[in-house]
Amino acid sequence: MWGLVALVAVATLIGGILGGGVFVASRALGLSGGGGTTEETSGSGGGETMIIPTLTDTDRTPTDYITLRNVPEPPLPSSTYSDSPDASGEITLRSAQTSVAPLQTIDLSGTYNGADDGTSLQVQRFENGDWQVFDVTATVYSGEFSTYVQTGLTGENKFRVIDLTTDTASNDVVIDVG
Repeated sequence: MWGLVALVAVATLIGGILGGGVFVASRALGLSGGGGTTEETSGSGGGETMIIPTLTDTDRTPTDYITLRNVPEPPLPSSTYSDSPDASGEITLRSAQTSVAPLQTIDLSGTYNGADDGTSLQVQRFENGDWQVFDVTATVYSGEFSTYVQTGLTGENKFRVIDLTTDTASNDVVIDVG
């Protein structure tokens, strides 16, 4: 019984010391959230930290303007876009990336003019001297298609798409993985 009483007395003493220390430290750092004088809590005391300047009218009209009169036009970026449509039945493949880290997404897109909506294109990768099926397909809508692939095979990877019903293959794109 006396051990329990001693334990409660020691806990109360330590709690009081720690609580008093926190109170003194918060007052010294200005962190007290109240308990100050009426002058401090009403905002009319010396504790203000924000000064809002008063606005004044300058009665001036702006005279200096920024113009872009003599700035040269920047060069247009190179693009693979063409105003002339691809030949009917030809598949054109593009990749948004030329090099990626292993298993990073490689975005493939292109056109297949003359193809019916819903035509399925099989993605292939060139391996060991031959085109191998890569387990990804793309579907043509309004002459366009897009898909993505991911590979952990490092080094140069060549991809193409092929319409297996007509045996029409696209150009190949080369992606450096690594």
